[in-house]
Amino acid sequence: MLPAAFTRAMADANGPAVAIIEAGQINTGAFDPIEAILPEVRTRIARVYVDGAFGLWARASAATARLVSGYELADRIPLATALIESFGRATG
Repeated sequence: MLPAAFTRAMADANGPAVAIIEAGQINTGAFDPIEAILPEVRTRIARVYVDGAFGLWARASAATARLVSGYELADRIPLATALIESFGRATG
């Protein structure tokens, strides 16, 4: 997701919205920049949901954890996140 494109799309939106942030898009492996998108979401009646079925595992490794920096600020993250974070703490 491109932050500028998201801002333009939100400007045209009326009413509540949900922004779906991808962690590790299945075809490209891309991670959406939640820290750049979140300020726009917070100025509106909107929520952030993380689709992290593949990429949230990046959190379990110190080498890749930066890819999901800020994802904990989302309004909704699937249960897998709790498992991944527990795994990361357990393996240190």
